[in-house]
Amino acid sequence: MPLPKSLGSRSRFMDLVVPKWRIPRCSNGNPHRPGICMGTKRPEDFGRRYFFCDSKAGKAARCNDQSWSPVLSEESCERLKVALKVFTKAMYEDPLKVFESAAKLGMQEAAGPKDQDQSTAIESEKVLIYVYISKDDEYLKYEGVINDGFYSFLSDITLCGYMHFPHSSWSIYDRFREGFNPIPTYSAFKVIEDEFFIVRPTSFLDENCQGLGDLITRLHSLPMEGMPAKGSARAREKRKRAVEEEGSDAGPSKRKKPNLGVQETVVLDWTDL
Repeated sequence: MPLPKSLGSRSRFMDLVVPKWRIPRCSNGNPHRPGICMGTKRPEDFGRRYFFCDSKAGKAARCNDQSWSPVLSEESCERLKVALKVFTKAMYEDPLKVFESAAKLGMQEAAGPKDQDQSTAIESEKVLIYVYISKDDEYLKYEGVINDGFYSFLSDITLCGYMHFPHSSWSIYDRFREGFNPIPTYSAFKVIEDEFFIVRPTSFLDENCQGLGDLITRLHSLPMEGMPAKGSARAREKRKRAVEEEGSDAGPSKRKKPNLGVQETVVLDWTDL
């Protein structure tokens, strides 16, 4: 169960990188609310998950040691503290440049050895993704792994964690249609050379995304696979060559059109029959 979106960014970041833990059901049928210890009041429990019984007006289940996840090793705690420190720096200083470092440090702690080896093996095949996480804020830059020329959001566990996808609705900018379209859950996107993606929550408007105009302008300046960029010199030259090959200037078609006017009446002489 992910943490509520109302919690701070630091807690949500920790929710992505600390080891997962299954919260048991309440014996009294009450919801169990999750949390993560940030080490402020209990330094020895830094990085541990916990839950409390939200009884409201009913009877609460008794919380004990079983309401806390296992204690992390000293080595794991140190790595998580470094990742959290880098992420905190990104929040206040330079989110665009430092976000990748924080994500890499944190997700190395959360991922298994197999995931890390696979990421290293295909490091060169990636697509840049500009992600708008918070309303009226700047974008974050992320690199998604390309498989066989396609990128799938659902297959990217790291980014899905930040976006809460597919549980939350997200949209991607389509430069062919010049607008944002919802991202289908089971979709894979063809990656055009040098192209990048722009994604945001479906509820966001253009005015909620700082720097969006510059990103869209850059995206439209890139040549499209199989067709030149809109309005470019390359496009004009291609149209000119096509006209010259046809042997006529651009204009109305000069193909012979069928005569659809009134035909002259022909009188037949039947007197000699």
